[in-house]
Amino acid sequence: GGVNAHFNLGVLLHTVRQDYDGAEFHFRRAIELGNVNAHYRLAYLFYSTNRNLDEAVQPARKFIKLNPSDPDGPNLLKDILTKLVAQRRS
Repeated sequence: GGVNAHFNLGVLLHTVRQDYDGAEFHFRRAIELGNVNAHYRLAYLFYSTNRNLDEAVQPARKFIKLNPSDPDGPNLLKDILTKLVAQRRS
């Protein structure tokens, strides 16, 4: 399927169906096909569900590298790192 189909299906599975494994699969497929925003959504999936939080850092950084003018990337990365530090302290 097309890059946008994978991205949109990932968003639907994450936000509506709460099918996080399915969402991860489709975001990763969209990334393979060149969708820049899928890096952000994959990082946000990990952050918002507390799944693979360590893995959220890399796609957030990749999104920032590919889309440096978007303030959402640095904000999400800051939130991910803050949550990681808090988890390690507890």
